[in-house]
Amino acid sequence: MIKKALDVFFPEAQKEVHSDLLAAAHATLGNKSGIACILGTGSNSCLYDGKTITAHVPPLGFILGDEGSGAVLGRQLVGDFLKKTMPAELQHLFQQKYPLEYADFLNRVYRHEKPNQFLAGFVPFLSENIQNEYCQNLVENAFDSFILRNVAQYENYENQPICFVGSVAFYFQKQLKNVLLRRNLVPGIILKEPLLKLMEFHLQNNNHE
Repeated sequence: MIKKALDVFFPEAQKEVHSDLLAAAHATLGNKSGIACILGTGSNSCLYDGKTITAHVPPLGFILGDEGSGAVLGRQLVGDFLKKTMPAELQHLFQQKYPLEYADFLNRVYRHEKPNQFLAGFVPFLSENIQNEYCQNLVENAFDSFILRNVAQYENYENQPICFVGSVAFYFQKQLKNVLLRRNLVPGIILKEPLLKLMEFHLQNNNHE
């Protein structure tokens, strides 16, 4: 997707398609240093010095990691539904919105491809009910885990702007900022998608060359 966009803007230029993380860093931090994160279906993060990625904590996927991602939020939500540990009113709403049987959930998660995408598909339920304390706590606890297990691994993270790209970060930015501020961290820019800012970055840097 990024390469196609650059093809439109720079048809004669040599295109370099970097990782999603470097794209996130360019879009949110430009030529400044900081921490760039992705919170979408999966999660990822890196330390960026204004030019290159200098440190990276492996995300490990939604089984071992991907804290704060849509897949992990959905995994927690579905697990609580199946174990009947969510509040009764939410249990009823969830069952109405997703009329699946117990076996259907297990089949989709354990026998089908892309279970992470299936689980992330339940995130809109959290967004629709975010005023409920259960939903708010679930989301904020997931973000807190992301900070502790990823962001806190980077040198001088307490004083770095922490920027985010991705739909989960964007739609839950209030909860994300709550978590950052409670830990006295520095919230940076939060983008749903990096494309426009990424184009701006490449235009500005091409003009300076």
